[in-house]
Amino acid sequence: MTDPRPTSESETKTAGDTGPVVRFLRRALGGVAAVLVFGMMMVTVIDVAGRYLFSAPLPGAFEVTEITLAIVIFLGLPLVCFEDGHISVSLITERMRGAARRLQSAGAALIGGVTLALVAWRIYEHGAQLASYGDVTIFLRLPKGPIAYLLSALAAISALYLFYRGIRLLVSRRPPPFPVGGGSADTDRSPDL
Repeated sequence: MTDPRPTSESETKTAGDTGPVVRFLRRALGGVAAVLVFGMMMVTVIDVAGRYLFSAPLPGAFEVTEITLAIVIFLGLPLVCFEDGHISVSLITERMRGAARRLQSAGAALIGGVTLALVAWRIYEHGAQLASYGDVTIFLRLPKGPIAYLLSALAAISALYLFYRGIRLLVSRRPPPFPVGGGSADTDRSPDL
């Protein structure tokens, strides 16, 4: 298996240079996800220690963990899209070249964009319903509507990027690069933004 990391300065520039907007979002979303995972870990440690050492679990730990996990998962969606890191089976597509490869990649990005746009829309609709009821979590009484709106926004960011990527691939004359995990030494992952 080849090492998918860039090996030269020019490869590094093309592999990671996706424009200032995506670079900012990549850092911001990744940083927030890291902080949330650390916080979730600390809540779990405190809850377990309190439960077994003092017979006093952390109040609301389950709700905090549940909400944090949902947010971390949806923070990962745009990060995976930016890296073109979706799981894929490349038995046929790795043999494609030129226009066929470009059209296949564009089609996959556009289908993914439509799918994530539908997910974003449905979560937004559900969030609006939760907000209209004033629905809150059972123990901590946290409002559920804003959480759904956040998840919807993260799915929408992913959808917008995939639409951008798909359109960019359709109008480009260059074949798309292989994704990082695609088993190719070519590491140019995504178009500049």
